[in-house]
Formats: sequence, structure tokens, C-alpha cells
Amino acid sequence: MSRPTVQDGAASKVLNAAHDAARVRLQRDAERMSAAVPADGVLFSALWRRKGHAPVRVLLLWPGWLLELDPETGEIIAETDAAEMYAKRPEAAAFVERRAHGRPLLTVRYQPPGAERRRVTVDARCVMRVHSVRSGDLLAESEPGKPRALRAGFVVLAADDLSPRYT
Repeated sequence: MSRPTVQDGAASKVLNAAHDAARVRLQRDAERMSAAVPADGVLFSALWRRKGHAPVRVLLLWPGWLLELDPETGEIIAETDAAEMYAKRPEAAAFVERRAHGRPLLTVRYQPPGAERRRVTVDARCVMRVHSVRSGDLLAESEPGKPRALRAGFVVLAADDLSPRYT
């Protein structure tokens, strides 16, 4: 009789349940974040000046669009899905990240009914993260530019959480 397969099966069920809970949490918190975003959807706006180039207004919009505009006319020069901004517009994406200084572009704190207090942030890569305010634990993390999609491979539980405890 192979006991490890029974434990592996139980661990698999626990991991799947934790993954599903994180996905649902992320989707609900994305709705909360949508309500907190300014009406124009702008998370970041700055004038990008480069030597030998005309200035460009760079905007990062919720839920994940990078726009480059002519500051004089407002004409769109480039429009990129934030999930692809490092592949398609790497210089503009790096500019946004540098100007954000590693800090979130938007932070929302709230208390969902019957749950612990949460801090939800969106960073320069348009990655949304959900943290417990009390413990600081990361409860959910999105794919870049897709705030409602749980990051592939995201695991809420550590290996220690699944190991047997002897009391």
C-alpha cells in the first residue's frame, strides 16, 4: 500500500482549493480596484524626454494599456496591451518602471465582509497584488496587464503548510 499517493492526493486537493480561492479573491479585488481607479483610468502619466527625439506623453491605463501620445496634439503614437509592453515597447515600459521607483501606482485598503483586511496594489507592470494587511502575506498576484487573471504557477501555500504537524 502506497501511503504517499494518498497524501499527495490530499495535498493536490488542498493546493487546487487554495488556487481556486486565490483566483476568486483576485477577481473580486480587481472589481474593487476598478471602482478605486480615477474616472479617466490613468494610473500613470508623465512626459518622456529623450535626447534627439520629440517629447512623448506616456500613459498607463487601467486595466492594462500603455499609450504614447503627442503632447501637443494628443494624437496616439502607440497603443500597447500592458501584457506585451516589454516585448513591443521596451523603452517606454522601462521609462514607466523607472519613474514609478518600484512603488505601486495605486493602493487600495479595505475590509471585505467576513474576511481579513486587505491591501491591493497595482505596479508599473500592471501586476495586481493582494496582501493581508495584518500579516503582509501575498494572497494573490495577477499576470502582467491582466488584473483578473491569476499568475500562472501562483501558489498561496508553502511546502511547510502541507507538511504534517505533530502536536
